[in-house]
Amino acid sequence: MNVAYLVLKDSRPYSLFKASEMFYLANKIASTQLSHIQPFNVRMIGFEKTNIAVSEGVVVTTSGHINDNCVYDLIIIPSIALTSGPEIIKKYGILSAWLLDQYEQGAVLCSLCTGAFLIANTGLLDGHNGTTHWGLSADFQKMFPKIAYLQNKVFSVTPSKRIFTSGGSDYASFLILYFIRGKFGNNIASFIAKAFGIDMSRTNQQFFHNLEENVEAYSGSRIAEAIRFIEQQYKTDISMDDIASSVSLSNRHFSRIFKSETGMTPSSFVKKIRIREARKLLEESNCSVKEIMYQVGYSDPKSFRKAFFELTNLSPTQYRAAVSLAALEELV
Repeated sequence: MNVAYLVLKDSRPYSLFKASEMFYLANKIASTQLSHIQPFNVRMIGFEKTNIAVSEGVVVTTSGHINDNCVYDLIIIPSIALTSGPEIIKKYGILSAWLLDQYEQGAVLCSLCTGAFLIANTGLLDGHNGTTHWGLSADFQKMFPKIAYLQNKVFSVTPSKRIFTSGGSDYASFLILYFIRGKFGNNIASFIAKAFGIDMSRTNQQFFHNLEENVEAYSGSRIAEAIRFIEQQYKTDISMDDIASSVSLSNRHFSRIFKSETGMTPSSFVKKIRIREARKLLEESNCSVKEIMYQVGYSDPKSFRKAFFELTNLSPTQYRAAVSLAALEELV
């Protein structure tokens, strides 16, 4: 299988090298265990020049160029170290035409992390599922509304199994393992997972998603005033009547305007704020889950756990275990 690894000036070295090392080790192990092996033939393909100084000053020597007229079986677009979706497309959107041409000639397209923007820009994902790094999920959904964004998936695949997208850089490892297993089988893929210390239980990235709300986005609207009121009162037994009254609107009229501008009901918004604050306390404090529950405005443990799970796909205890840095103390 001929694999092209697209190298850009803003490629993250970690994304580039971890995947290539996984392919390399898989080839090495397979050569000793399988009698007739056709290894992954991985080439670093450049966009601008032979030696490319990628993100963080690391220089990559490529072995090919996108204008070489080669057709690949699998093309991997690594993570791009830019801070917004529009910036990625402005700088590298021209590559989408090349990706589309390769796809039409039979290539499988695979993005790691924010590389998904370049595949999405081809239009090939319209009407299908897709995912990317949680930090740029809002940009992705705004720029590509025809794609069904999957916020809780570590990677997604179209029905044709010819286009793959993955979440953050570590989650991209799952996608590389998928291709290794498809070529060499479970035993070698399992060995690679263990060799690289990949935790196969981490099959959901929903709990990473940002629950912050940009009040300035509603500047000049009564919704901004309502959001400020919620931010001040979420710890109390706040009602929808209270929120509507704070901006001098009827409950019904306020609810209609609020959902139209924010995409969610006022009660869902209050829940989002409360769970956002609960996450912060679970990450940063030593308070018990019960204490945190009361601090963010809940009085019923069952309701708190249900709300927390809806927004993170984890229980409060599981979330604390997943993100707490306290475990570092046990390692030294």
